[in-house]
Amino acid sequence: LLRQYFVDGFYPKGVKTPSDSLTPTAALIKAVLVLAAGSLADDETVSGAPQSVPDANQGWGRPNLQRVMYFADQPLGQRVWFKDERIGFYVADWVHSYEFLVDMAVSNPTITVVLTYTDPQGVAGSSEVLVNDLDLNVTDGRTISIVNNRACPIDPFTNGPVKGCSLPISDRVNNVEKTTFALPPWLKCTYVKATATEYKECASTGTYGALLRQEKSTDPVSVFVKVRSFRVVEPCTGDGFFKECWSRKQAYSLAIQGDLLARNGEVVPPIFSSFRGSFEEECVGNITLCAILQDQKAGGDGLDLEGVASRPNGSPGVAYLLVAATSLMTLVLRT
Repeated sequence: LLRQYFVDGFYPKGVKTPSDSLTPTAALIKAVLVLAAGSLADDETVSGAPQSVPDANQGWGRPNLQRVMYFADQPLGQRVWFKDERIGFYVADWVHSYEFLVDMAVSNPTITVVLTYTDPQGVAGSSEVLVNDLDLNVTDGRTISIVNNRACPIDPFTNGPVKGCSLPISDRVNNVEKTTFALPPWLKCTYVKATATEYKECASTGTYGALLRQEKSTDPVSVFVKVRSFRVVEPCTGDGFFKECWSRKQAYSLAIQGDLLARNGEVVPPIFSSFRGSFEEECVGNITLCAILQDQKAGGDGLDLEGVASRPNGSPGVAYLLVAATSLMTLVLRT
């Protein structure tokens, strides 16, 4: 059903549009199912179910596709955005950043992000669970940064976690990560000389003079969804001429739902950028060019644009999605 939704072109407009047809990868299907899943405790017919997911009993919970499948005549409470990134990463220590605008005019705005990817087949008996390892980070860049669903306030002077906050530990076991970010309110502060947007409280006096009034700001706030390649192995042992290393790249999928700012009924497209460390590359908005730059940075022989765009999708590994059906209406998703 979910695959047909994409193939028939219902995303993103909510009506069948052949030009929007997309054949989803296994990773995207999995990401959307995890996004749609909720605790079995939400069902009044199930007693004793844990309140939070994931856990060992119910995995990510029971998917409810009505939460995430948008149709024009059945609008969702929160907007959705899906990404089937088929090029992904060629090397480690790179970041793909997606800057979204969140509508702060709603009460208690949130954004939920799911990252999934199909990991290549590992070696039997290996102590490492993952072959390739990607990390998810969600932050507004000014107040809170969340890694592995653990939050740390941001120090505005260092742009890092505040002192005394236990640093989040990245997930080194799973190829699925899910994070919900509740955006803190911002204030619109009107001073004698200017108007400024402040976090938590307005300064009584300062550069702009005395504070005249303060109110909740409804200006959109940027939220950055960042995917980082912690480890990307290069198993290809060909001679570089007759055997292409297709398995070098690590594709991934994102499923996002939240109070995303919309224009003409559709989510405002995020601004994409890619960088390594603190060095920002010029591949903003062009993920194919980013893949070429990554290969060159890693010391490769460079990739021609046509070659990258035409390569087969995904790695040779297979994504396994275990879904236990306790009834026609009850599905438990385990990763």
